[in-house]
Amino acid sequence: MPQNQPQNPYADLFSVAGKTAVITGGSSGLGLAMAEAYLRCGARVYITGRKPDQLEAARQELEVHGEVWTAQGDVATPEGVEVLRAALKDEDKLHVLINNA
Repeated sequence: MPQNQPQNPYADLFSVAGKTAVITGGSSGLGLAMAEAYLRCGARVYITGRKPDQLEAARQELEVHGEVWTAQGDVATPEGVEVLRAALKDEDKLHVLINNA
């Protein structure tokens, strides 16, 4: 960056580096794209999805960009919410929740 350019005043404000994000429906389409973007920006990402094979394929695709975990289930059901809660049990904070599913 040239010296006469001011620093981006929003870089820290909108940074997700070191933050924890959950993206429901993160195994395909927009959810997968958002998961990749958050990972590339330094977030730890949990993705959910109903289809185990698709979810695992997404995890493998995404893991080259950072820390990614999966929670397989339908978050529209109590059982799916419980699976997600169990996956997050060791997290101190959840910083970002994207309800994409």
